[in-house]
Amino acid sequence: MSDMVIAKLESDAINVQYEKEIIPNEDFSSKLSALREKLSNMEEYVQFQDEELRRLKEEHAETLANQQNDVSSTSAAIQTHGIGNQIMSEEYNELSSELIILNRKKYELEEKVKRLENELQGSYEKVKWLEDDQRRTGEEIWLAKERVANQDRELQDLHGQCTWLRDENARLQNELSDARKKHTEIDWSKFDEMKKIEETLRDEKSKVEWRLGEVIQYWNDAKWKIGELEAGMAHKEWLLDQANQKIFELDQMYRFRDTTKNFLDGTFLIKKQPSGDRYKWRLAMWNESSPDDLKDYRRIWFEIRAPTAKIVLLSASFVSWECFLLCQQLDNDTNRFGVWIDIPPGRYEFLFIVDGQWTISDNYEICWNEHGTHNNWRNVD
Repeated sequence: MSDMVIAKLESDAINVQYEKEIIPNEDFSSKLSALREKLSNMEEYVQFQDEELRRLKEEHAETLANQQNDVSSTSAAIQTHGIGNQIMSEEYNELSSELIILNRKKYELEEKVKRLENELQGSYEKVKWLEDDQRRTGEEIWLAKERVANQDRELQDLHGQCTWLRDENARLQNELSDARKKHTEIDWSKFDEMKKIEETLRDEKSKVEWRLGEVIQYWNDAKWKIGELEAGMAHKEWLLDQANQKIFELDQMYRFRDTTKNFLDGTFLIKKQPSGDRYKWRLAMWNESSPDDLKDYRRIWFEIRAPTAKIVLLSASFVSWECFLLCQQLDNDTNRFGVWIDIPPGRYEFLFIVDGQWTISDNYEICWNEHGTHNNWRNVD
């Protein structure tokens, strides 16, 4: 019976495979559903056979147990029981073989069902692709129809333009024919008169251009002459400025000489003169040439704060550290002593002598001297 059922299932599977491409998808699905139902029934039958085989195994085990417990049974009974066991073993082997065959058939049917399902899925995808392709083809056909309609409209417009051009050409041809008819005879006398007028105008144009060139040349010459005059005036103004500057300097020098002669006559100045390979500062008596020497001098104030000092002197490099200048006590501040000195520009070092002690002032910069002590220093610009 099982062989007949399996053969029937195989036949149905072959029919489904054969009818796959010639029947609609719905019929194919129904066939596949029926085949699945038959496969389910076959599985139930196989399960029933498994249960029967298990029952036979249990009976065989029970018989073996009874055989061990019943030691006093007769040999005939043992022989009869052995024959029964042999029969049961043969039935068991047959059922096992049939079960193996059924399992193999079941596996083959499952494989066929899976293959049919895959083919069905492929058919669905192919149908979907065909539907999409049909939709795209429809869209392309619609676009092609639209393009054809647009081209038809453009063609109609071109036909209309061609018609208008033909009409316009005919109209122009008619106008040209009428113009030719009207101007068939030409008045050559007017043509000669116009030619003479043209030559006269050309001559006048040449004369005007020549005159314009002369005027432009005169204008350029005038501008060049004006430039020369302006340059000469600028040079003369510069010479005049130089002369005025010289006059001013001479006037200032004479005025300074007269002033210093009246107020500085008989005083001493600190002058710089060469002494060997270096310059040496010395006190010089005022004389007639002093104003020229004083024009570069600067009047500089030197001071120191010495609250308890009685006598404050100043010595510096501008007197070669060879003399001392007395510093006066300020009237408005008795703690400060200072002195005005006229000296030329330069860098000078100096020290104060406060009650006989060499002292530096906090008002000026400090530097080292050759004796290992400090001096004040400052620049005179």
